Amino acid sequence: MDNNNSFSKRNNFEVIQPKEITVRNDAPNSLRDLLISFANENSSYTMDNKQLDTKEYRDLINSELGKSNNPNSWSKVNLYSEIYHLLTGCNWFKVYDVIEKLYLKVSYEKKDSFTEEINNHFINNGIGWKLEEGKVVYRGDSSFEQITKSNLEQLDISETEISAKEFKEAFACLSRRPEPDLIGAVTRAMSGLECLIKRIENSKLTLGKLIQDQTNIKEPLKTGVEKLWAFAQSARHPKELNELNYQETELLVSISSAVATYLHKLTFPNSEIKKNKSYLEDDDEDDVPF
Repeated sequence: MDNNNSFSKRNNFEVIQPKEITVRNDAPNSLRDLLISFANENSSYTMDNKQLDTKEYRDLINSELGKSNNPNSWSKVNLYSEIYHLLTGCNWFKVYDVIEKLYLKVSYEKKDSFTEEINNHFINNGIGWKLEEGKVVYRGDSSFEQITKSNLEQLDISETEISAKEFKEAFACLSRRPEPDLIGAVTRAMSGLECLIKRIENSKLTLGKLIQDQTNIKEPLKTGVEKLWAFAQSARHPKELNELNYQETELLVSISSAVATYLHKLTFPNSEIKKNKSYLEDDDEDDVPF
């Protein structure tokens, strides 16, 4: 429901305190209950400029879950009950699919408040996802979010657009459901760094050799970057390393993008940064093979 007129918001008492992210591959009951509450006739959300209709909401959920409507659900009570059982009984990742589908249906003037309510719920309940431009995508802790977004904005120029695209793909891998592609995220992040160094050196050498020959990276930072590359190489072969986790993947993606940004600033200091472009925005170009 829309809380724009709530007491706490009217008086600026509401402060969102991010909780430690503890939920990844799950949709807790609190989130399911929130979506169920949208079926309440008092919901302020509208679809196609008219009040959110319980039957239409039921149809949307069944369509997303690949189920048929219950022909015995004709009253509001029955429809609400059907929605309740659908949302409490479906796989966790389908809950996020329903959120994305509902965002598309919510009227334009309500999309911002809908996004805010969903994201506030994610933050307040330690859920590691966020709704961004209608898509539920990976959410890291606040430092990861700030660092990586800033780095991607720096790289998003004509000289380094291929590198930026590889880092965007790394975030897309983290956002995969039902399981994130952690190895894919590592591979894409290192590819982004490799693309940038090759752009600087105009070379087809491997990343390891490129780092060794890179004069812009001073010791002992160069050694650190080389070890980062070695770790990434091992991470691509899980049998040689314990299975990757979120924290390690976030760290590697963050450091890779930071190093790429550092080299970018040294090489292209006067390039104009593209403004107001989401670092998770889809590209129409074909994927660059790694």
